[in-house]
Amino acid sequence: MSSIVLFRIGNQRQIYSNLFLFCFAFFLIGGNFFRLFPLYPFPSHLSVVEATLYLLALPLYFSKLRKSQLFVPAILISTFYGTILHGFDLASVLYSIKLIAMIASGVALGDILNTKFKDNRDQCLIYFIKVFFIILLLGIAIFIFFPRAHLFFQFLENYGIRFSGDPHQRRFISTFFDPNYYGAIACIPLILIWNLKEKKMKHQILFFLFLASVFLSFSRSGIATCILMFAFSFLRQKKIQWVPLLFIPLLLIYSNECLYLLNRLLHIGDDPSALARLLTFQQGLKIFSQYPLFGTGYNYLSLLLQKETGILSLDSSPLSTLVNFGLIPCLAFFFCGFVWTLRAFRKDRSPLFSWLYLYLLLSIFFTSQFNNLLYYQYWLVPMIALFTYLQRRGDEDSASA
Repeated sequence: MSSIVLFRIGNQRQIYSNLFLFCFAFFLIGGNFFRLFPLYPFPSHLSVVEATLYLLALPLYFSKLRKSQLFVPAILISTFYGTILHGFDLASVLYSIKLIAMIASGVALGDILNTKFKDNRDQCLIYFIKVFFIILLLGIAIFIFFPRAHLFFQFLENYGIRFSGDPHQRRFISTFFDPNYYGAIACIPLILIWNLKEKKMKHQILFFLFLASVFLSFSRSGIATCILMFAFSFLRQKKIQWVPLLFIPLLLIYSNECLYLLNRLLHIGDDPSALARLLTFQQGLKIFSQYPLFGTGYNYLSLLLQKETGILSLDSSPLSTLVNFGLIPCLAFFFCGFVWTLRAFRKDRSPLFSWLYLYLLLSIFFTSQFNNLLYYQYWLVPMIALFTYLQRRGDEDSASA
């Protein structure tokens, strides 16, 4: 009798895990396409698919005590503080709930990956690579059939998907509908493929395709992030001398676009998008000077920005964090990150962890200065999941040693 009960419990857990993995893949692959199924009255068209992922994650995340749960009261207290300062704002409260749900989803996914794949890291990485490969294929289709992004957005609007994106031309936007976000996020599958223990020819081809897609995004921040990562590897390991040769055909085919990108880099001081980011950065510093210690309250920055300038958010994630939470909580976050880093490197010194950590640092201190990457669900959830999986493996390896 007891064996039957245990079988049923184990079977239910397996069904739950498979459902969660499928839902995450569906959520990441569909990207902004799921704006077709918005969940009102949530801001920014939270989709039913995204909400389903969060609802699946929350029971597992809160089923036991976790260190990451310390961020939950911090976020809620900050939101309550903002409500006291500025009055109740539904969007700000909902965004605080969404941030908690994103953290919960990433941790829950990491736990499920650890249970399913255990110490078979390659299988875990291949799961992510397959998901990103489907995103790549859909991105290629969009790139071929809709080289002008504004025509693609007009096409989607016929089906109820409203997305106010920039009119990009011949840039790889993927299902995220944004070349800058894609250029940064596509570095993740590059890292995962590079760190496979058993690389086959198909993996090398995939590596080239993802690398090409990053450069076809023509995102200055995304390309720079990719180059910095592999430049670091070249200095440390000297194993990727052949990578620059992959760009020769791209330079020949997209010579005009490459010249345009070079011109943007050389005249960045006159570039409209760069100037717009500078203005939002200055506006963020101005608001921070008014609320330096404990900030505006989480996401109440958006309310203030909309009233003063008409924009919803800053481009810089670190500055948004500083303005929303204030100096004192941010120092506490920094201390927690420092302690986590020391403990994590004691447990896991694998190349994969080092690569992901380098990418994390680049994302925080460089890439997210130009795009609000750190709070972007299609970046945050998989990154938390990967680090959670590696941490669980490190904990179990330490316990068995």
